[in-house]
Amino acid sequence: MTQNSHARSLLGIFFLAFFLRGAVLFLDTRSFDRDPEHYRQAARTLRSEGALLRGKTPTASLPPLYPAMLAAVSCCSRPVTPERAGQSVPKQWINHLMLSPNASVALLHWILGVAAVVLVFQTALGLRLPEWIAWVCALLTAADPILLYRSRMVLPDTAIAFFTAAVIFSLVFARHRAGPGQWVLLFAAGLCCGLGAVLHWFFLPLMALIVLVLLVLPWLRSGERPVTHAAAFVFLAAAAIVLLPWELRNERLFGRPLLMTSRAGESLYLGNNPLYYDTYKLLIPFDEETFRRQWEERLQSEYDRLGITADTPQAEVVRNTLAARLAQETIRRRPNDFFWAAGSRMASLWRLAPQRIEQLPPETTDQIRTGVRLFYGVEFLLAALGLLKLLLKLCAGRPCPAGWLWPLAAVAAIVAIYLVFPAEIFDRGPIQPAIALIAGVFLVRERAPSSKEESAPNVLSEAKRQRPA
Repeated sequence: MTQNSHARSLLGIFFLAFFLRGAVLFLDTRSFDRDPEHYRQAARTLRSEGALLRGKTPTASLPPLYPAMLAAVSCCSRPVTPERAGQSVPKQWINHLMLSPNASVALLHWILGVAAVVLVFQTALGLRLPEWIAWVCALLTAADPILLYRSRMVLPDTAIAFFTAAVIFSLVFARHRAGPGQWVLLFAAGLCCGLGAVLHWFFLPLMALIVLVLLVLPWLRSGERPVTHAAAFVFLAAAAIVLLPWELRNERLFGRPLLMTSRAGESLYLGNNPLYYDTYKLLIPFDEETFRRQWEERLQSEYDRLGITADTPQAEVVRNTLAARLAQETIRRRPNDFFWAAGSRMASLWRLAPQRIEQLPPETTDQIRTGVRLFYGVEFLLAALGLLKLLLKLCAGRPCPAGWLWPLAAVAAIVAIYLVFPAEIFDRGPIQPAIALIAGVFLVRERAPSSKEESAPNVLSEAKRQRPA
């Protein structure tokens, strides 16, 4: 691809994502009144008090980055006052679009969504995919139903997908650089992964897998062990720069670091408790209300035993620790039920369409679910065939870019998380850019290798060539 052709394609992808995402987000900004995780309240508290609080008590119940983003964009917004309502219609419309609190969140999601699409397009080219397939990967990301639906609420899914795309982009292009450029990209990947980790816990297993690949990959290629250690160190150092302040803050306030949020233990227990296992075996719906009532009674007895109340900072740590311990005990006592439940969670995670869509009539919901099934049915078929194609190439020792390990690592990380935590279809939003990239592999038309063709680094075949006789 020539430089001019690449510039035109990049500009085309940018404007496509710009108008598609913009139309969806600004069609009706009242959709941003939905704040199911209460991030907006956390952002208000962060902006006014300079800290994450529950009432007047410090909390670690929410990841800090998304509330910080909301607090930042809220500085550029103000509600539409009655005085502005008397202005002319065009000026009132512009003020509502650009200055309302809902529009400021839409603007944040607009920027992050467009950036994620552009990064996916560039990453596809970095993986040696043809330009038209890079377009397909970008379109799959731009038009992804889960990301579009969740981007119209006060939820961090769009930001999570952006950081996933940024991590994969940095690692793919780090393989194409030498010298300082490679270290800068590895450092950027670590920073993005660290920022993602204070946004969603999916990035913690992803970080571990990336470090493992950085340590193992050169052994498979040429045994460059010093480079391996240096690459892993740079990546981890960059991630630690972001994670360390959050951990130190939690250590100071709660007496211990919290890699995840203080709700992680409770989420684990929600998907691994005796009531859930019993209802799953009996094929009846899980009564979450009964579980919550029993859990609160058990928790209150623990508070009474320790002589604390729910308003103290230590209560969050006690809640998290107790829930995690009870979940681990349930898993140890009933391992067979755990494996069945894990299979059920995977079925929910990879479902083709949501069972229900809030605030829509049944007729409209059925039509939307049919379209979503068609979209994901095609994408998952392409991704499955693409994955099979990569595996066959690796087993045969044929050329296969090492950069494909990064989107595969993202898929493995989300699977690892939701084998043990409760899962639903919307939880796979973070890896939609990775799935789009893997889907593009199957569309590549194979051709006979040329001696003058410039090939990307190979995981297995290059190791065989460089192995001493």
